[in-house]
Amino acid sequence: MHFLDVMAAHGVACRVYIAKSSVSKYVYADANGVTVKLRFSEHPPNRAQIESKDSDIYVGVSSQYTCTTDMAIAATLKRLGVQNASN
Repeated sequence: MHFLDVMAAHGVACRVYIAKSSVSKYVYADANGVTVKLRFSEHPPNRAQIESKDSDIYVGVSSQYTCTTDMAIAATLKRLGVQNASN
């Protein structure tokens, strides 16, 4: 997975959770005492998930926007305060 490779190259620790009841995958990225929760999915989250801030970043198509993996990489590195945010 491209996202995990880039995070590892920047020294970011990641944990992956694969949901049993859907095709969503959750990644917890940790660095500098900060954790970012990402949701990778092929379907949009429902509005309640978005409003409850189920994840910090939704990767894929949501009801509000589209976020690519490269966009998620840049946003995650920025939130974690990791320098050299180029992939």
